[in-house]
Amino acid sequence: DVYKRQVQYFLSSYRQRDDLYKYAQSIESNCDWALEHKDDTVKFEISKPDSGLNTIHAEMSPFIWDSNTIYFSTMRYENDVVRKSKSVNIEIKKAVKDSNIWVEAELDLPISDKKAHVGNGTFSSDSSKFYFTKCDELTECEIYVTKRQNGNWSAPESLPSPVNEKGSTNTQPTSVTYDGIEYLFFASNREGGKGNMDIWSVEVRNNVPMKLKNLGTCLLYT
Repeated sequence: DVYKRQVQYFLSSYRQRDDLYKYAQSIESNCDWALEHKDDTVKFEISKPDSGLNTIHAEMSPFIWDSNTIYFSTMRYENDVVRKSKSVNIEIKKAVKDSNIWVEAELDLPISDKKAHVGNGTFSSDSSKFYFTKCDELTECEIYVTKRQNGNWSAPESLPSPVNEKGSTNTQPTSVTYDGIEYLFFASNREGGKGNMDIWSVEVRNNVPMKLKNLGTCLLYT
């Protein structure tokens, strides 16, 4: 309630009717929703996975294949000496559950690259494609895809325009199929967005990305 009053004070004193003003209006609406639902019963419980998956290092961007299989990104050091003297790249790993304990399994995707950061993996709805991000530097990323063909995965390929654009970083791919059409959502800081890293979507037809759309406006103001 205090936060909402602060937003209302800003709206009453800010004279311009620009994107910042509209953004503040959306925050005020979010405050109304939060106050309305503050006494709701919690329907979900957040907890750490069973032992064997998380380490003292960094684990992130999990993708659950089924109840016993998970793919995730990680940055793991062999020891503290390595951590202090040598940089380590992010990589994607696979783990399977054995007697309620997660155990690392052999990665069955041809995506490893010791010279780059590889992470943020996601399968398409029909499991025929695996999208992921490859970054020479953490701020210079492109989205790649490997495709399942006759039971084997193809060599990864960088997605063409309008997904990857020179001069921008493109990352965090997520594939969704709706009404028989595949949409790829991703984050990018390219020109023409509403902020710095915006969410974009693109239709994928016959494995070709097309009809790029920026989601900044509809996510902020509707």
